[in-house]
Amino acid sequence: EYMGMEEKKDTLTVATGEEITANSYYKLVYEIEDPLFSLVGTDLAELDARGIAAALNRNVEITEMHLNGNNLGDKGGVILGEALLSNKMIKKVTIGYNDIADIGAISIAKALNVNITITELDLGNNIIGDKGTIALAESLKKNTALRTCSLFANSTGETGGLALGQALTSNTVLDQLNLEKNNVGDKGASALIAMLNANATITEINLTSNCISDKGVLELSEAFRNNKILKRLFLGSNQISDVGVLSLAEGLKVNMSLENLDLSCNKLGDAGAAALANSLIANSDLSFLILKTNQISSKGALALAEALKTNVALGTLHIGENNIGDNGAVGFSEAMKVNSSLFNLYLDKNGIGDAGAKAIAEGLKINSSLFMMDISDNNIGEQGAIALAEGLKMNTNLSRFQIENNPISELGILALRAGKNPKLSLCCEGQQ
Repeated sequence: EYMGMEEKKDTLTVATGEEITANSYYKLVYEIEDPLFSLVGTDLAELDARGIAAALNRNVEITEMHLNGNNLGDKGGVILGEALLSNKMIKKVTIGYNDIADIGAISIAKALNVNITITELDLGNNIIGDKGTIALAESLKKNTALRTCSLFANSTGETGGLALGQALTSNTVLDQLNLEKNNVGDKGASALIAMLNANATITEINLTSNCISDKGVLELSEAFRNNKILKRLFLGSNQISDVGVLSLAEGLKVNMSLENLDLSCNKLGDAGAAALANSLIANSDLSFLILKTNQISSKGALALAEALKTNVALGTLHIGENNIGDNGAVGFSEAMKVNSSLFNLYLDKNGIGDAGAKAIAEGLKINSSLFMMDISDNNIGEQGAIALAEGLKMNTNLSRFQIENNPISELGILALRAGKNPKLSLCCEGQQ
């Protein structure tokens, strides 16, 4: 039936829920010329995994394999791991959302021990525990190809975190590691941070939502002093307070590589914000800082705003969902008048009222660097909106201004729309 087909397709991408047939495997083995092979959300069975594995060993065109959401389980993981042992073409493997546990991960790790072509591996949203993670970590001691590895939302735990930290001390190729939502805890985080003292290749590590407290980040100061390659560090949604961030801030004063730091949804408070402000005065490389939801009041905001008067590197500051109030807004307004590097400023959900809005308006009249500003979900009323409209009239650089969900009257909204420059995208819907 299939041998008589005249039409030939270059790719095989089966949409979510579409039935896999013998025709699919025929095309995979004999007809695919495009490097991408994608079977996403098709609920493959073990037999299907065997068919794909056999096909991969016969087809030399495919370099990318996407099998997310297929309930492969450990049996499917083992089959694919065995296929990857001998495959010399695949470069990118994505097998998330497949209920792969330790046994499947161990099989994939065996492949990584000898495979010299896979550069990207995504095992996110599986159920890999410490045993599977340890096997993967051991493979990283030998592997010389893998550059990006995601274990997002697995069950690595502290033991797995320790193993990865030790393995990456000697690894010389991995560039990005995503361990978000893995409960590595303080011991795992400490090992991974200590690894940064020796590792010379990792530019990005994601430790978001990992139950890390101050103990887990105490070594960051030394790591930041020694590491010259890390560019992006994600530590959001943990339990870090001002005590932990003090170490981090000290290291930032001398670090010359970090560009992106996410500390959102922690417990930094005003003392933590002040410590980071001090580091920003000395640091000339950090360009992206996220501090939303950190119990920062006007005191911490004023310290950060003061630092912005002299900092020439920071391009994005997100301090939304705190409680900086009108006084904090006044501080940022003064910073806006002299700062020439900040492109994006997020002040949403901060209890800013008309007085703060009027101050921001004065800053907008002078500032020439801001590209986007967000003051949505505050307490700005008609008078604050009218003042902002006057500020927007004089600002020709701002391209996006978000002021949704404030108690602004129709008159205030009309004033904002009338005051904006033609290129400005004004978001003022959903007013209270």
